Amino acid sequence: MDKPEKNPYRELMEQVNLTPEARERILTNVQQADLSPQPEQKIVPFRPQKQTWRRWASLAACLVVVMAAVLAVPQLRAEPNETTPPQLTGTPFHQVDTLAALSDAVGFPVTEPSALPFDLVNTTYTAYDEGTAEITYTGPDDQTATYRQSLGTADNSGDYTLYKDTQVIPENNATLKGQDQSYTLALWTDGTYTYSLRLSSALSADAWQALLTP
Repeated sequence: MDKPEKNPYRELMEQVNLTPEARERILTNVQQADLSPQPEQKIVPFRPQKQTWRRWASLAACLVVVMAAVLAVPQLRAEPNETTPPQLTGTPFHQVDTLAALSDAVGFPVTEPSALPFDLVNTTYTAYDEGTAEITYTGPDDQTATYRQSLGTADNSGDYTLYKDTQVIPENNATLKGQDQSYTLALWTDGTYTYSLRLSSALSADAWQALLTP
């Protein structure tokens, strides 16, 4: 005859001894327990709340742009009337009446060329703020000669023409500039002052040497 199969759970329960108080407490809890069927709970899926703040932020940004444009238009329209007219600065030179006044204006004694290639009609004296004295001689037929004197040894002629020909006159320590062996500009220095003479009509090197020799 086969032996009945052992039930581990039953064997475990047979070894459990409950006191009368424990047995009564368990029976009371079972009687008070609500064993009726519970209604099925409805599960609602989670839906993230719409981020309405982004929409309001966009609307606010648009409103700021519109308000800025409204405020800027009147200012733009009024700008031409409110613009301060440009201030005219003084000229960097001024004219005087005599050679003595020219010397006083530039701060050193100004000399004049010993000769001119035409008869003199009019003389204009001009003092530049950087310390350059200028004398403009005018003759017949709109002939002109512009003479300059300044401290130092740098070119003070203000003539930046790229002349084709140059020639040096050692006797006068002068450099002539022109083209086709005819020259309209002469530069020379004595170590203290620089001198320049620019003519409206070109001269030969020999004529220049005679003009610059005292």
